This record gives sequence, structure tokens and C-alpha cells, in this order.
Amino acid sequence: MSAARSEQDICAALDKGIQTGIFPDPVAEQAKLYLMHLRDPVRLSVMGLPGTGKSTLTNFLTGASVVPEGIRLPSLWVVRGERNRAICTLRDGTEEVIEPIDAGEIAACAPVFVRLEMRLPALDKISVLEVVMGPEISDRRRALGWAARRTDIAIWCSQAFDHEEQELWSTMPDRIKDHAFLVISKADELASSGILQDRLADLGATAAEDFQGIYPIATLQALDARAPDGSVDKAKLTSSGGRALIGAILRIVEQGRQSALDNAGILLRQYQDALSRAIAPTPAPPPAAATPMPEPDPEPEADEEKSKTLDPRTRRRPRQKSDLRMLLRIADQVQVAQPVEEPAPEPEPEDEPAPEIEVAAETKEDASPSNVVELHPETREAFEKAVGYLANKGQELAEELPKMGPAAPKWIIDETIEIANELVDQLGMLGMHDDPALAKAAEMSFDAADLLQLMQIEKEDNAAVEALAVLLQMKREFESRLAA
Repeated sequence: MSAARSEQDICAALDKGIQTGIFPDPVAEQAKLYLMHLRDPVRLSVMGLPGTGKSTLTNFLTGASVVPEGIRLPSLWVVRGERNRAICTLRDGTEEVIEPIDAGEIAACAPVFVRLEMRLPALDKISVLEVVMGPEISDRRRALGWAARRTDIAIWCSQAFDHEEQELWSTMPDRIKDHAFLVISKADELASSGILQDRLADLGATAAEDFQGIYPIATLQALDARAPDGSVDKAKLTSSGGRALIGAILRIVEQGRQSALDNAGILLRQYQDALSRAIAPTPAPPPAAATPMPEPDPEPEADEEKSKTLDPRTRRRPRQKSDLRMLLRIADQVQVAQPVEEPAPEPEPEDEPAPEIEVAAETKEDASPSNVVELHPETREAFEKAVGYLANKGQELAEELPKMGPAAPKWIIDETIEIANELVDQLGMLGMHDDPALAKAAEMSFDAADLLQLMQIEKEDNAAVEALAVLLQMKREFESRLAA
């Protein structure tokens, strides 16, 4: 079955579980969240102080002149739509629709918020929220708190990321910081002044822990790389830094989608019996002349109760060995430990369509050395070993599980904790060289081991399932770092 078909099946099964009431309320809410991640565009927010190039970057990311130069607008959200229109929220709470979109008309009605619905290819993958903040520090904090609740990936635009900006960013939750980029906009101006490299070196020491990456971008040059006829000057796009940023965004988009697929698949396996009965077609009645088919024996009450499986955190039920064996088939995805290879570069045409947000890996040639930090050779080797180690351990778990009998759930938890601790030890022994990528990987492994310990303490019925999901996510994290 193809990956696309598999995703379609997962979404259909989640829908079925929600609509038929097979999922209890807490699980149904989780299923809705997975569906949102799989079906809806990722919510990307562009933040920063006034005058840092947010509007120019918004235009670049959407591939259109969403915010015309010289017109001051409030915070706006650019989303996909069947037709181009603006929905303006006014100060009295009413809405005014402007169709087609006219920036002058929008500014004239003095809205407090604008939702732009546009037919743009980029908006199939992302929506873009440009956050406009007032002059007072209290206003800015409120604006960031409001935006954080509506954000999956954040971009902070800056030229210096000074103390005031650092204080504002410190108020953001870790969930946002784990999916955030610092963009040094107007990088061409900084470079012409001879301060760009020193600025990047300083920020590498002060901001690296709070962002997934620091990307200097000549935003006007990035916009200029797109010609009016829709073609793209790929060399100009790359040298501007814009292509590297798009590649980094797409990696997080794909990681989030894959994580939702993994966790949704595990959730569905817990309810597979009930879902199979709900999805199975009703058999056609036999012909009139045929001998009536005997009625099937009613299912025992125990099986009926099993079909009503509730969230394991609100209702406890002993998990059967067969259930766990099926859950461990996720180990099939990690059987072969192959080093991550970069795709061969495709022939570059002279002109190509404007950059669209498409899920695709970025090659090393896509970014300049100032935008991409190569992994330390020892770190790369450690990550490759980690991928192989997790793959082999996943296969061992699958092979040993049938021998465990009723002790299988506890055994799985114990084994996953040992695996995570082993990774912590392996990465900790490499702490001799100063590599931020290694430090982040070690922190990730430590957090995973800590989470597994909590699962062991809680002793919930679904802890074994969640532990397997943690291991799979760890492997994907190492793979993504190798591919970056």
C-alpha cells in the first residue's frame, strides 16, 4: 500500500471512530488533533518588533504581495480560500468583507484583525499569521501570548535580537521554541556594513538554544528572485537565504505530519476490533429461494465490552499479548538501519515556477554555508549509530514479545527505558567537542528516558504503546538531523 493511501486510510479510520462514538471523549479529542495535523495547513507565525521586515517575509513565504509596501495593517492571517477576499474584524466586534482584496479599503476601515483568504499554492501547506505588536511592552507580551495559541511554527524577525527581544521571546512556551527559527532580515544591508558575520557569531552563542536555526535572509533579494511571469532565479533565491529557510520549514512540516501519522496509527490499533466491525460492509441478503443462513451466535458480553474500549487513562483493562504483538509491528518500520542519503540533485531548468511550499528535502547546495551548520563528523557517526541501534532494538522487541506472555507490558516498558538510557550514555561520552547538534540530541534522549520513567511509575495500561511511540519518534528525530 502506498504512503499516500496509508495516510488516507488512517484519516478515514479516525473519522469513523469519532463519528460512530467508538472513541471515548478524551481519545476522540486526540483523534481530532491528529486529523487537524494531517489535513490542515501548518500554522506559521511571523513575529518581531516593528520595522524588522515581517511584511516582506510574509510576502515571500506566501509567494504574493499580501502586504503592499507603505500600508499599515493590523495582525493578519493569510489562509487558503476558494476566492480572494478579506474578512476584517472591526473594533465593535463586527466583520466587514472586502472582495476582491484591496489593501487601501482594508486600511480605511481600521480593523483590529484581518483574515485574508487567497488562492495561492503555498497556502496548501501553510497558513501565515503576521503578528503586529504595539509600542508598550505589556501590549507586546499579550500579542505574543495570543499568537502562541495559534502557532505551530514560529519565525522571529530581527536584525540584532537584543535584550528587549530576548526578554519578549523568553515568555514563549517551550512548545513554540522547539519549532522556531530566528531570521536575520535585511542581511544584505548588514553584510554591506561588514557586521553580518560578527552578528551571526554573537547570536550563535546567545540564541542557539531558543531556536531550531538562525537564518540570515536578504528579504528584498529573495522577493526579487521571483519574476512577474512566475519564474524563479534559483541562484538568487539560494544566495538570498530564502531557499534555506523554506527547506527548514518544510522539514518541520513533514516531521509533524509523520509524527501525527505514527501516533494516529498506534491509537487506531488499540481500537482496531471495534473499528473493523464498524467499517465492515453489511452482507447482502441471500436470494429468496436460497436456504436461510443460520443466525450467528451472539458475541459474549466480554467481547462486547472490549469493543467499547475506553481511554486507558480513564478506564483500565488488561492488555492481551496479541494486542501488543500487533502494536510492535511498528518495528517493521525500523528493521533496516540505512544511513540517510541525500537525494541526487535534479537538473535545474533555466526558469521554474515560483517557489511553492512543497514537501521536499533540501540538498546541501540549497543553502549557503552561513545558513547551514554541518554536523561534526563524530556527531554524524553517533547519529548513524543511534539510528541503527534503535532499528535493531525494535526488531529484537518484536522477536522476543511472543515469549513474554502476561508480563509483556512491563517488559516493554523496562526494555524501552534501558534503550533510552543507553542512548543517553552513548551521546554523553561524546561531549568532549562543542557541538550544539550533539547537545540537543543528548537533551532529547535524556527527556525521552525521563518520560519513559514516568510511564513506568504511572503503570497505565497504554504505557507500553506510548513507550513504543517514543522510541519511534526518537529514531525519526535522529534521521531528520542526519538529513538536515
